[in-house]
Amino acid sequence: RSSDLGNQHIRRADPAGYISYLLGHEGKGSLMSLLRRKVWALSLTAGNAGDGFEYNSCYSLMPITISLTREGWEQVGQVIRAVLSYLAVLAEAPPSERLFKEIQRIEQLGFTFGEEQQAAENVENLCENMAFYPPERYLDGDDLLFDFDPAVIESCLSGLAADRMNVVLRSKEVAAESLDKVEPWFGTPYSCSEVPEAWKEVCPELMKEFHLPEPNPFIPGDLGLCPKEERLEQEDRKSTRLNSSHPRYL
Repeated sequence: RSSDLGNQHIRRADPAGYISYLLGHEGKGSLMSLLRRKVWALSLTAGNAGDGFEYNSCYSLMPITISLTREGWEQVGQVIRAVLSYLAVLAEAPPSERLFKEIQRIEQLGFTFGEEQQAAENVENLCENMAFYPPERYLDGDDLLFDFDPAVIESCLSGLAADRMNVVLRSKEVAAESLDKVEPWFGTPYSCSEVPEAWKEVCPELMKEFHLPEPNPFIPGDLGLCPKEERLEQEDRKSTRLNSSHPRYL
């Protein structure tokens, strides 16, 4: 879709990062949870690369890649309806500041304690960031979330609509005789057709299966080191709880 995601204010809000986190969530009420329960998919990845073909001054993309089971391939229309139904739930629910802060915290921890990049890769990222961020954000501008902006998130979600969707199907199950075109650079056979209208319909029954992620109790808040004496006391208390929770036999 056409987009101004390159706008510096929008980059600070990072709506693509917020949406891709929700699409990739695998807990209760998530898209992946439903696809696995129905044995339609093995994995799902979603997100915007932040540069190049997926993210530029003319348009932006939100690729969603799903590895289907055989049953999922046979029900590919229902899988696509499930994706659209989940996006409809996200569009109906107001953007969550609580979720944004969770994602913000996770990204901050990943940036602070992540592995150091290779020198060439680090220089490449810095050069790219110089085109989009002020000097004080060259190092972390593309890694962190800064400003919660519901309007920007809602605008981005409105672009993820069925009438703007492209579906790419790749499988050995595709009959060779149905591929009536040849890609000119690599000579790859392929075909094109309109997405069936039935695949574009949101399913109310599926929408009832979805909801936003529940609060994550495992995101650490205080990362300070405990004094040695306090650590020993905590370990003693933990050991006492473990011992008292297991019956003993003679």
